[in-house]
Amino acid sequence: MKTLLIFIFFLISGPVGCFDVIGYSGGTIRIYCKDQQYNGQTEKYFCKNETDECINSEQDTWVHKNRLSLRDSGIELTVLYRNLSLQDSGSYRCGETGRWSHDVELKVKRDPCCSGPSAVTGFLGETLTINCSSPEEFKTDIKSFHKKYGDYITEVISTTDPPKRTFSISEDNISNVVSVRIGNVKNTYAGSYLCGIKREQTLFTYFSFFSEIQLQVTVRPPTTMNPTAASTDEEHLIQTSTVPPELQDYFKETSAAALLKEILNKTFTELPQNVVIDALKSVMNDSILRGELNKNNVVHANDILMGTERLVSALVVPVDTYNITPITVPNLEIKLLMVGPNASTVKIPQLTTSTVYLDIDLIGIAEKNQGSAAVSLMSYTNFTTLQDPALFNTDNETSKTMMSPVVSVTLLRTNITQLTKPVNLTLKHTTEVDPDGELICVYWNDTEWSVDGCLLLQSKSNHSVCSCVHLSTFALIMQTRPRSDDENNTVMMVIGILAVSVGMVFLTLCLVTFVNYHRNPRLTNTALINLCLTLLLAHLLFLLTQIFLRYIKPLQVLCAVLAGVLHFLFLSAFVWMFIEAVLLFLLMKNLTKLRSKKEGLNWKYLVLIGYIIPVVVVGVSAGVVPKGYGSKQCWLNVDEGFVWSFLGPVAFILAANTLLFLSILIIMTSTLKKVSSENLGIKRTERDHQLFKSVFLKTMVQFVILGCSWVLGFFTNGSKVLEMIFLLLNSQQGTFIFLIHCVFNQEVRLLYVKWWRGLCGTHIPKSEDDPVTAISKF
Repeated sequence: MKTLLIFIFFLISGPVGCFDVIGYSGGTIRIYCKDQQYNGQTEKYFCKNETDECINSEQDTWVHKNRLSLRDSGIELTVLYRNLSLQDSGSYRCGETGRWSHDVELKVKRDPCCSGPSAVTGFLGETLTINCSSPEEFKTDIKSFHKKYGDYITEVISTTDPPKRTFSISEDNISNVVSVRIGNVKNTYAGSYLCGIKREQTLFTYFSFFSEIQLQVTVRPPTTMNPTAASTDEEHLIQTSTVPPELQDYFKETSAAALLKEILNKTFTELPQNVVIDALKSVMNDSILRGELNKNNVVHANDILMGTERLVSALVVPVDTYNITPITVPNLEIKLLMVGPNASTVKIPQLTTSTVYLDIDLIGIAEKNQGSAAVSLMSYTNFTTLQDPALFNTDNETSKTMMSPVVSVTLLRTNITQLTKPVNLTLKHTTEVDPDGELICVYWNDTEWSVDGCLLLQSKSNHSVCSCVHLSTFALIMQTRPRSDDENNTVMMVIGILAVSVGMVFLTLCLVTFVNYHRNPRLTNTALINLCLTLLLAHLLFLLTQIFLRYIKPLQVLCAVLAGVLHFLFLSAFVWMFIEAVLLFLLMKNLTKLRSKKEGLNWKYLVLIGYIIPVVVVGVSAGVVPKGYGSKQCWLNVDEGFVWSFLGPVAFILAANTLLFLSILIIMTSTLKKVSSENLGIKRTERDHQLFKSVFLKTMVQFVILGCSWVLGFFTNGSKVLEMIFLLLNSQQGTFIFLIHCVFNQEVRLLYVKWWRGLCGTHIPKSEDDPVTAISKF
């Protein structure tokens, strides 16, 4: 009843304001609702619209309901919403019963910059810098740094504050990183901190917290430098500090380089977390990562990957539901997720770091692994060896740029080798994307970067989503073609666009003419009409796809659908070319019986043939090879010969049309000779000569109309000259159809004259049409 009364008061409350609030998955928002009519004595509320989910405040007391907390300070209403999820998005209302209310539109987003809790370590008396990555859309907002005290969140410093004695804050607008500097670290500084932004208006203020940091304070262990170590060639090349004394209870080696090798050779099942962290700090310092003289020493890189994996694996322990262990050391950020038998009934948070977001079906994997599973997400920085894009070998000459950090995803202590579904990684870009570049998702294949099993799902300005069917070490690489090739391709593209556009104009004119002009009722224009229609649609779709390719290509589903539609349209056009060739052959063969009722075929059967065959071919192709559609050019993939689902039928039709054309040419030549011999004793007029020339010319042009010139496509083989001839001939198929069947047809010319005079309002005098033989009209 109380909830019902609140919603009734929605209708009679005072002025209503509307505000947008942006939060992030796993983060927290704090909202301050206030109004000029604010009365500290009346009950305040916060409700989700269109539901009965409400929470009511009490004066100067926190009221908690699940992840929501409410407090009425007498001046403003404070709303705290923790551990946000995407499902929390929606419309809310905060207000004072019967007096005022504000509508709040909450938008919960997911961004790879916004990670879950992470841990940092500060040493007593020293200076510590904490870095927080912020979302791109908050670039111009006030950044703030807060500390949590139970239910309270207290602001420590913001970017609008001057530097304090202990705390200072700075912001890098290029990388969207906020840095908080803490001087003279003390034990009292330990605790949980939040990075966020502040948006303030007169009657409404909110904070959006997107990163949580657990600060641990300890005494720095003593270290000694070993610059003269030269027991082995490797230690001579790598000068590094000795490992912390507490590691001596678990490992024998005292130098970081030797410790890495011992980790690889040692067998251990479980280690304390502080031991793992210290070991990771030793093997992940800059001197180890960059100490190799040979930049392409992939063996050393593989040792580092294997060593960190073995150390993290030692943290896996049995759990009932789930547990997330965050670890941050120099040059490495780790999230370890472990699930247990009862995790299937609990919502498992996704794994994120400051640079990557992982979507993996760990519950499904656990169900096949006796109810438990563990996965580690490791993000490396300053990994010079693996961050060399030259290790991505391609056949074509392109410049390559590493676009993301190196990220490893590993299933730990799990017998499952096959994933239940592909994993998706949202990788944050480390540099600006070249509009002409091609983004590629790659994985580390022991000696080089490879693309097998990975594909790019989508890409935006600051991040890209990769989908892979296996786990490994991943990265994002951008390929950019040399400018010289780009210029040649641009010239060809411009010529192609102009040629195809001209052909489309004439195809449109042909369609308008054929639809409005009807020949002898015993003859049919069905084949020509549908040929022009399918060619027009195919060329239009092809043209639009190539113009907007850079925007379509990242959308894999749309790219595949367009490829399938293009496959259907071009196949249908070729089938109609074949039908037109057959009809023309029958017409020539029965030339002496032109007035017979047996001429032509029923248009209904022609339509079935012209469209059912392409539908069957495309349907079977998609069923047999579902991933055959959607190449880099949004066409058919050449892998496993799938492109022959188009080339096969086309080759058959071209061969048949060529034979039919030769037969037509032979019949035409034979007929003309026969007519010439029969009229040998009769003096031929100039009109007879013109008729023979016209018939011969029209017959030769049929070579292009019937698509025989497409045969050139099998022989271009990189030849620019043949490519240009192929492009010009086949893009102008509509032009040739218009010339032969419209311009050179006397009846159609008269129809054009009639239309023109009708537009101009001129009377058409009656005149006798010149007789036109069947030969001159085909």
